[in-house]
Amino acid sequence: MGNLNRIALLLSGLLGASGCASEPRAGLDRFTVEQRSFTSGGEKILVDVYSPVDASLWEARASARSRKSGANNSHASHSEAATTVAAAKAGAAATVRPTILVLHGAGGMLLDGPEMRRVAERLAIAGFESYQVHYFDRTHTWFARQAVLLKLFPIWRATVQDAVDWVHTQRPEARKVGIFGYSLGAFAAIETARRDPTIGAVVEEAGGFWHGHPEGPALQPLPPILVLHGTADTRVPNEKYTQPLLEYLRAHDERYEKKFFPGEGHVFSAAANADVREDAVRFFQANL
Repeated sequence: MGNLNRIALLLSGLLGASGCASEPRAGLDRFTVEQRSFTSGGEKILVDVYSPVDASLWEARASARSRKSGANNSHASHSEAATTVAAAKAGAAATVRPTILVLHGAGGMLLDGPEMRRVAERLAIAGFESYQVHYFDRTHTWFARQAVLLKLFPIWRATVQDAVDWVHTQRPEARKVGIFGYSLGAFAAIETARRDPTIGAVVEEAGGFWHGHPEGPALQPLPPILVLHGTADTRVPNEKYTQPLLEYLRAHDERYEKKFFPGEGHVFSAAANADVREDAVRFFQANL
């Protein structure tokens, strides 16, 4: 599985997000990335953890770089810079950060990975700790077609629930967890939020109700939900999947926002994806 994931990540980086061309990436020094894992159904599930760099730590690192490149490059200046960075790291580690799961769609990490990575990066820059979950690892899936989706969705949803439980062990001080889900990941996010009271907010893009209607047990009230959809989406038609969700939210007086993107299909343009990332940051900041 490790080799498959490495190949998938390499290919996804070459292909770009969901078929989109690669975009410039700013603020890469504002976060760190670490790969961790947990077990679900006996399988190892990889998670890319994007942790924001605390403002004081970022400033300390910038100061340290400046000192190293300056004319006075003595041992004392190196020691002082290292001490400053170490102190800033200690302060950053004690910071309570909101946590957010980021879930790819049926394209898996192979096709959806790059855009989901940009989502995770943007959330980290905004101060959230984001967890990009490789939930297809549970079934050794690279990408999924319709027949596979219908068969394996319950397993993937259970894997997402295991991811939520695992995140609580990583960040026990974070009482609520947010979820950003695209397409299949959006369906999984909504179904998880309907069952788990620790979900504090959901941003769902190009999803809705699985099978077009609520299934199984549900908690009331649901967390705040931001619904994002393209008006030209024929893969997950708005009328079949999103409108039933909106009707349910209205009928139960739930807190939600919606935004439809004129002319956008299931795979958003680079400009629309950039808007989605900013919408997600704003929504999570207001609700987590």
